[in-house]
Amino acid sequence: MLSWGESPMAQEVPAEWLGRICHASMSVGGSELAGVDDPFEEYERPRGFQLIVEFDEAAEARRVFAEMAAGGEVKVAMQRTFWSPSYGVLVDEFGVRWEMNCAGAES
Repeated sequence: MLSWGESPMAQEVPAEWLGRICHASMSVGGSELAGVDDPFEEYERPRGFQLIVEFDEAAEARRVFAEMAAGGEVKVAMQRTFWSPSYGVLVDEFGVRWEMNCAGAES
């Protein structure tokens, strides 16, 4: 992650944006997911959707869930269901809702 305050544009953004994200990326199952906070005057809190991430290994699903839940809100605790050894729902610290699901075996 790179905050606006750490970026070359730090002098050009309002002070309240210095801790916000200029660029962030994460690798999920060999794919990269990247994002950025919206420009200052256009920002609206996300709503009306959730992102679903499928994992092959239950241990990895639990690890990612725990990391993303830090500073956020757990909606459905990571648990075994009839379709998954590890399933949970959270809202991360940025207000994005995530559904984590393991389609593989318990690990």
